[in-house]
Amino acid sequence: MTVTREEISAVLRRYLDAHPDRAADVHLLSEALDTERDLASRGAFPLHVTK
Repeated sequence: MTVTREEISAVLRRYLDAHPDRAADVHLLSEALDTERDLASRGAFPLHVTK
């Protein structure tokens, strides 16, 4: 089962709501979500996301 961009965004939002001081740690993921890149694709290294 593929994880969707919406699921990734929702999890990231919840994470940052709970840990706002960690935003710098996930900035690459945040930036990647603003692109058309398929983050669930194995070709999306180093930001490959799986369930």
